[in-house]
Amino acid sequence: MKPDPANRGSSRPGTCRSRRVRSAGAGPPGAARPGSAVVVATAIVLAVASVAAQTADQQAEAQRLFEQGVAAAAAGDYANAVFAFSRSYQLYPHPGTLKNLAVYQDQSARLAEAYGSWQELVERYRDTVSDATLQEARQRIADLEAILARVEVTADVAGAILYADGRELGPSPLAEPLMLEAGPHVFEARLEGHEPARTSRQLVERANPRIELHLEPIVVAPSVLRVESRTPGVTASIDGGQAESVPLLREIEPGVHAVRLEAQGYLGETREVSVPVSGEVVAAFDLAPIALPPPVEPPSEESAGFWEGPWPWVIGGLLVLGAGATTAVLLWPGDEPSSGLVVTFR
Repeated sequence: MKPDPANRGSSRPGTCRSRRVRSAGAGPPGAARPGSAVVVATAIVLAVASVAAQTADQQAEAQRLFEQGVAAAAAGDYANAVFAFSRSYQLYPHPGTLKNLAVYQDQSARLAEAYGSWQELVERYRDTVSDATLQEARQRIADLEAILARVEVTADVAGAILYADGRELGPSPLAEPLMLEAGPHVFEARLEGHEPARTSRQLVERANPRIELHLEPIVVAPSVLRVESRTPGVTASIDGGQAESVPLLREIEPGVHAVRLEAQGYLGETREVSVPVSGEVVAAFDLAPIALPPPVEPPSEESAGFWEGPWPWVIGGLLVLGAGATTAVLLWPGDEPSSGLVVTFR
């Protein structure tokens, strides 16, 4: 349904549809009535152009989104109007955009978000907006406080990030209570090194519950390195540390580690082992024995043969004797050799 500027007389904002419609077309300071989309858009264009710190692309995008929000609101599409005004305000904060955002959050029954937007309008732009806009914002804040639950959310570990319905609220403790609509809500706290804490609560109007979230530290299983070997008498050292007997079990930091095995009579060996987080790895390997030259064995009596018996000596003696006899014949030139000389070898 389209905004109706004539419908301004409801007694309790936020409790009847006519009061929400009254705010639907509100624009920046000076805008006459909700239907004045052209006036509102013109004011935003002038404001965006006056801020030199914003880039041209940001200004153009903020302008486009604002006009998109105006068109969606005129068509009764309040959800898209909220989206467009919110994005435009993020790119270029302006009280006119923020007021439109608050109005259409109201129209979409996102009362807690509307409460925050109205509050920001008063706190941030009280010296900028008109008295009428300021009075309207304060009245709407009071009306919403009468129907919203005021929730104090905290965690038992300082610095934990708090969430409500998936929306980040900030670190615990919060500066002020959280205003939420009646109905079911989910609260959560998160902190590194802890399990998330989560709880749900059914809220009623004007309730003031206190919700404390308890965070449990995450227990991380240690990383374990086990060294095994079938080599007898083997010792193991890790990362150059002291040698220890095997099998060896050690809690160790995750990562790559050097495991060296040594044993007498065996070739030492080093291997790199990757140890995962909270896991166990087994490094199992055997060492190779050191190779020795084969022993030299004396020949047996059977293999000694001719040279190990008395025959080489007998033959050697006969050869010497024969040489002597020949020499004697040659050295006696005056004598004729006797034809009856007989040399017998025994």
